[in-house]
Amino acid sequence: MLQTKAIKGNKAAEYATADELRKLFAEQMDNLHLLAFLLTAEDEKAQQCVVSAIVECGNGTTVFRQWARAWARRTIVKNAIRIVAPRPSHGSQRSGPLRSEIDFEAQTKHETDPAILRLLRLEDFERFVTVMSVFEKYSDNDCSVLLDCMDQDIREARERALRNISEEERADDGGL
Repeated sequence: MLQTKAIKGNKAAEYATADELRKLFAEQMDNLHLLAFLLTAEDEKAQQCVVSAIVECGNGTTVFRQWARAWARRTIVKNAIRIVAPRPSHGSQRSGPLRSEIDFEAQTKHETDPAILRLLRLEDFERFVTVMSVFEKYSDNDCSVLLDCMDQDIREARERALRNISEEERADDGGL
C-alpha cells in the first residue's frame, strides 16, 4: 500500500498546479495575447480568448508540467476558433476583399508593424491557417482537425495567404 501512495505522489508532481498555470499565463501574457490577436484580428476577441484560457486553467485542468506552455498556446488557438469560427473559402481566388478596417487601438498596441497588418488583413480562415501552420508549426492534419476541414483546404488557404502577403509586400515596396 505504501508503494502505491508513493507512485501516486510522484505522478501528481508531474502535473502543473492551477497556480503554476496562472503564473505561466502571467509570465507569457504578452505572447499569448499577441497569438490570440493574430488569430482573431480584434483586441476584444483576443482578450476573450486569453480570459477563457485562464478560467479553464483554474477549473481543475490537468496538464503535464513540461507541456504547460504548449497547452496554454493550444487553448488560445481553440478559444479563437470557437469565437471566430473560421471557414474555408473554396476557389483559387479570395472570396472577399482584404480587411481594411482594423481596430486602431490594436494597431497602435502592436506598433503597426507592416507584416502584422498584412497578416491581419487576410480573411479569417487564411489568417488562422497561416498563424497555426507557419508560426505555431501545426501540421496540416492538426490544422484540419482543429478547423474541421480537409487537409487540402489548409494547403490551399496557406498558399493563397502567402501569395497575398507577398503581393502586398511587393506593392508596399513600390512594386520591386
